[in-house]
Amino acid sequence: MLKSGPKALDRLITKFQVPTLMESQAGLVNWLATPMGQYLFHHEMQISSGGIFNVPGYRAAQLGISPAHSLLTGLQQEHKLILAPVFDSNAACVCDYQTLPLPSNTLDVVLLHHALEFSPEPHKLLNEVARVVAAGGHIIIIAFNPFSLFGFAKWAAGSFSTQQVWRHHSLRMARLVDWLQLIGFQIVTADRGGAMKGMRDSQINRDRQLSGWIRRRISAGAFFVIVARKQVVPLTPVRQTRWPPVKVPAFAGLKTVDKDSA
Repeated sequence: MLKSGPKALDRLITKFQVPTLMESQAGLVNWLATPMGQYLFHHEMQISSGGIFNVPGYRAAQLGISPAHSLLTGLQQEHKLILAPVFDSNAACVCDYQTLPLPSNTLDVVLLHHALEFSPEPHKLLNEVARVVAAGGHIIIIAFNPFSLFGFAKWAAGSFSTQQVWRHHSLRMARLVDWLQLIGFQIVTADRGGAMKGMRDSQINRDRQLSGWIRRRISAGAFFVIVARKQVVPLTPVRQTRWPPVKVPAFAGLKTVDKDSA
């Protein structure tokens, strides 16, 4: 009995271990094609077109779990591109999100479409994105809300299902806000959206009856959106001022040397 305990714990940890996006992208693309995935993405599209993504700039990039599911249409930037961890015809560049092949301070907007929670090291990815965002630019984060029916379903469905969607980090909105503020970003908007939907109408009605008390106490939003602006620290110019002479009694008898005579 004592030996089986650690083995069961190891299997559970391995079950919920978050793989790299290179490994999980194909499975996530397939999940977004399911009715639940389509419903969730539809709500994300509604939010992106509702003015919340109305931020200034010229260059915008999306780093997400599916290059085929673009939310860049809600952005007003003229130059838009999609980055992907593996080859896809919808992606303009294939790269590792944690080592972006871009100079610092080059992008005005970076949209993270569920990229953080499906990254093995979300903090490192966020720091790398902050590096390429120009001063005054914005980071837009769309992530699953762990305090929702969808977030709670991760622990039950993830134990039995092999779908990649359940293998993600449960990142709280407050935690991401703290991360952004620590790396010099000011929060512009932080809101929840979407709702978990079952596969059939009969399931939806039954789920509403069984989980009505949960929906009233916990946010029903399956995802949340954060818009943060990179703060610009103004430089203080160094003024060329002459220091006033200080009279020291001990040096009163000393002669001063004239620079011209020297």
